[in-house]
Parts: sequence; C-alpha cells; structure tokens
Amino acid sequence: MLYNLVIFKEGGFVLERTITIIVGGKKVNLNPFVKRAGVNVIMGLLKSLRDVNVDEEISITISRP
Repeated sequence: MLYNLVIFKEGGFVLERTITIIVGGKKVNLNPFVKRAGVNVIMGLLKSLRDVNVDEEISITISRP
C-alpha cells in the first residue's frame, strides 16, 4: 500500500506525495503523523539543496556499507 500525502506549497497549490518505507523486504505500517513528518523532513532537506527539483519523483535508498 502506498500512502498518499497532501503538501501545501508556498505558491498555494497542492502537491500530492506518496511515501513507502520497506525494511528487510517488508513494508512498514505508518501512522498519519509519521507519514506527514517523513515527507516534510525529506522535502525540507531537498529544498535546501541547489539544483534539486522537488516537483519530480523522489527516490531514496538507504543501504548498509
């Protein structure tokens, strides 16, 4: 299941985002607070970077070294 989130942006328009977290091949059930917090933290970090278009699809992978 993908989680649909709505983010209100500075320009006044609404952007829908989905977040899925998979650990060890299993999807993690997220409550609404964690869903919102996860998307907001990631979006905040990415917006602070140069040459990053946050309007595109975002894919993040965290792996072990």
